[in-house]
Amino acid sequence: MSSTRRRPLQRGDGFSLMELLITVVIIGIVISIGYPSYIQHTTKTRRTEAMGTLMNVAGAQEKFFMQNNAYTSDLGPDGLVMNLKNADGDVVADGTYTTSGYYRISLALPEGGGFIATATLDDQDTDAKCKTFTLDHTGLRGATGTSPGECWQ
Repeated sequence: MSSTRRRPLQRGDGFSLMELLITVVIIGIVISIGYPSYIQHTTKTRRTEAMGTLMNVAGAQEKFFMQNNAYTSDLGPDGLVMNLKNADGDVVADGTYTTSGYYRISLALPEGGGFIATATLDDQDTDAKCKTFTLDHTGLRGATGTSPGECWQ
C-alpha cells in the first residue's frame, strides 16, 4: 500500500488572475441572460394576478347583483368583501390591492348601469406596456399602456 503525501502549499499555488477574470466574465454572461428573463416572468405574473383579481371581482359583483338587484362600488364589508390587501400589506375586508400589492383595484358604476372594475399599476415605471386593466359587467376587457393589445393575453 502506497501512501500519497500532499506536498505543502507553495507560493505559486491557487487561482491565477486570469482564471478569476474568466470566472467573473462567465458569471456576468449568465446574469445578463437570466435577469431580463426573470423580470419578464415576474411582470407577466403580476399581470396575471391583476387579471385574476378582476375576474374574482366580476364574479363577486354578479353574486351581489343576484342578491341585491344592483351592483356595488364597495370592495369592503358593506359590498363585495373581497379581502384584498391594504396599503400596509395586510389582508383586510376593505383592502384595495392585489395580493402582491402591485395593482390597486377600484370599482365604478357608470350612469347607464353595470360596473367597471379597474386594476391600476401602483408603480407606473415597472410595466409601461400594461398600466391598467379594466373589466366591465358585459365581460369587455380593456387595458392602457404602450401595448394594450398584449395585456389580456
